Amino acid sequence: MLIEETKDSHYGGLQKSGERWHKGQNDAAPFIAYMLGILLTVYIRSDERRRRLFYDSDTILIMVDQSSEVPTFSIENIPFILPL
Repeated sequence: MLIEETKDSHYGGLQKSGERWHKGQNDAAPFIAYMLGILLTVYIRSDERRRRLFYDSDTILIMVDQSSEVPTFSIENIPFILPL
């Protein structure tokens, strides 16, 4: 979703990084900077969700009350446990 939200910057970074590629003089820095920005944004958003989920005692109580059993944890379940 985040890359879709920032697709103009995504394509701009790709275009700038690809300039002079055919001469072997391209610079990957613009695209790398874009991707590092994406990673930082994802980290910040994930941390905010984690804080809301785990530090809001009402949220925890609601989740415990609504659960009838403890699900098996797996990497595949993460998008369902912490949806974006």
